[in-house]
Amino acid sequence: MNPLYPDFRDHPEGPLDPDIFGPLTSLGEARRRCQQVSQRREVLGQQMRQLCRLWRSQFRQPPVWLSIHGQAPGASLRWRRRAAHPAAQTYLELTGEAGQALLRSLSPAVVPVMLDFDRRAAHLSLHFNLASYELRRLRAYRQHLEALSAWSEKPSCGG
Repeated sequence: MNPLYPDFRDHPEGPLDPDIFGPLTSLGEARRRCQQVSQRREVLGQQMRQLCRLWRSQFRQPPVWLSIHGQAPGASLRWRRRAAHPAAQTYLELTGEAGQALLRSLSPAVVPVMLDFDRRAAHLSLHFNLASYELRRLRAYRQHLEALSAWSEKPSCGG
């Protein structure tokens, strides 16, 4: 065993179990994963936009609009009340007080439809944001590995 590069499998406090921590990810694998996650995130974004269009097609004058609300590093589908001035528009959660009041004001036939859309919106928002965060972390990891590679390739490295 090289003392400068210890083998963590023989570490006295126990190994880094690949079943728990996963195998070390190479630069090539990080690039590949970035590509996959980016594509998955794009598909989820398209599905979010499609759900908004589907909601608009269901009602001529819906009580609220389903819209995509950008939040770094991702975005969420949220219910938005319309107002005369864009700055006066507000977002609401169906599980909150304003959302519950809205649901009570609607026709009993509309409520299950709206709840179904809300479940779909929550599902898409969750997966879009998980992919956004994973992509952000993978890019940071890839940049870190690229910086390490560049440093190790310097002629003065190691002695």
